[in-house]
Amino acid sequence: MSLQSTDPVTNPLYYLDYLEFVLEFVRARYSDVLNFNEQQILDRFFACSLNARALYARLLTRKPVYFRVDKLAYSEIDHLSSAIDELVQFQFLELAVPSRRDLNVLMRSKAELKSCGALGALGLIQANRQDIDDALLVSNYELPNLSIVRQRKRGVMSICQHLFFGNPHQHLDEFVRTDLGQQTFESVDLTRSRSFDDRASLDLARLLGVLRHWAGELESSTRHLKRFPDPVAKIALLEQLKSLHSLVPGRSKTASLNRSQDKLYLLLAQSFERLGAIEDALICYRGTTRSPSRERQARLQRERVDIVRRLCLEILDESTDASELSYARRQLQNQAATPFDTVQEPQQKVPRQDITLVLDPSLNIEQQVVNELSGQGLTALHIENHLFPGLFGVLFWEVIFSPIPGAFHHPFERGPSDLYEPDFYKQRAHLFEDRFKVLANRDYRRNQLEGWFDAKQGITNPFVYWPAVSSDLLLRILDQTPWAALEAIFRQLLKDIKAFRKGFPDLVVLHPDTYELIEIKGPGDRLQKHQIAWLEFLVEQGIDASTLFVTQADNRQDAWSV
Repeated sequence: MSLQSTDPVTNPLYYLDYLEFVLEFVRARYSDVLNFNEQQILDRFFACSLNARALYARLLTRKPVYFRVDKLAYSEIDHLSSAIDELVQFQFLELAVPSRRDLNVLMRSKAELKSCGALGALGLIQANRQDIDDALLVSNYELPNLSIVRQRKRGVMSICQHLFFGNPHQHLDEFVRTDLGQQTFESVDLTRSRSFDDRASLDLARLLGVLRHWAGELESSTRHLKRFPDPVAKIALLEQLKSLHSLVPGRSKTASLNRSQDKLYLLLAQSFERLGAIEDALICYRGTTRSPSRERQARLQRERVDIVRRLCLEILDESTDASELSYARRQLQNQAATPFDTVQEPQQKVPRQDITLVLDPSLNIEQQVVNELSGQGLTALHIENHLFPGLFGVLFWEVIFSPIPGAFHHPFERGPSDLYEPDFYKQRAHLFEDRFKVLANRDYRRNQLEGWFDAKQGITNPFVYWPAVSSDLLLRILDQTPWAALEAIFRQLLKDIKAFRKGFPDLVVLHPDTYELIEIKGPGDRLQKHQIAWLEFLVEQGIDASTLFVTQADNRQDAWSV
């Protein structure tokens, strides 16, 4: 199985290639998960002519289910009417009954309704679209019939997309829009990383997907209700939430399914909490340990000192979420009769510099500082969040792309699907620890960096932004940073990748034997919490890191004044 060119000029049927790749991939990988009927439907699809398959692929990426035959026109598809007839014969399309006057009305433009005389006859020339539709549906005016087809078998295609992507949220249209021809992906042994081992796990995943969609809609309704209170609507919404909660299945043996269930519990809990149903919210929060479930339990029971203490100790022992950990530390410090030395927040003072520049509004402030430093003969790079994550991504490449069950679903993934999940490290702990041990050897890590950088350059990696890093830069940082400090940075990153992969200083300034990291803050700007956290951490590790506050100069002043 392979994909041809994604360029519509050289391959006008590229979207069909995408669909057929997905279906063939699923048939080969999940033949034991698809039932007999689903396999038959796929067989019938591939038995269709090229034109029929292309038309179905086109319609599959469009949102409507109903289509006007006279509006279907694709230059790359020959004999369109024959393709429609064939798809009807194979039951991938069906003719909609013309007497369905709602379709007959709603699928016409206002201009068409005017040209056929309907608007004039009913005195609707100046009416808006909604009024026109309402009037036509209750009137006796007969509109000329339209030939309308309805797409079928979308359920089977949805199942195939779920099996391919590993989740119910991604769809073929998103896949098609991705310019895969401009990216190179790491080759992962997918035979060791199946998303679903059997039909039961797929059915459970699809059920959880439906429930999460329902929960998401209800959560939006609770937000609206909080802004515009309505007692009757509140009662109805609470009943729907309780009904949904009663449908949540028991725990699975599959980590990805449990993560989906955890997210569902959080959605339900947040909705209950917003409606003031605290006991229901607590029940849902207790159903998961995913952040911020324990923090929310503690906040909702803040008068119960014993419960708050227990929950905070659990957070410190088990959580990797930076925000939740910070909350737990503060609470224990506030409660403690004696200081909790083990839970103290780091209190490192970050060096501060102040400069005055004549600022150019057409350039970002970081580039202006780089230009100023360059004028002083210094080498400064605007690297921001690409330096240490990039170094991590190259050195731990094999671990990141290890075929953990459920981590990779198809050949076109930038990284593992559980990258931002709390158990990302836990699932690979032995691999990371083995890697940390061998990287402690200076010669080994230098050789590994050079080898992996050359071998993998250009391949997508969620930690590596190739235009921002070079082998020379990463080697320099590797050589000029004590391994203990690098290891501490990498372990901090692994605690909460989503939270800690951002917030690194903006600039790296290179000196002959060392380097410094600088966070730039312009007039009126201030440090964010995640930036402070990284600056303090870097200083704690003995790395030269500081904040540079820039003020606007009077044009009569010198550019720099320290």
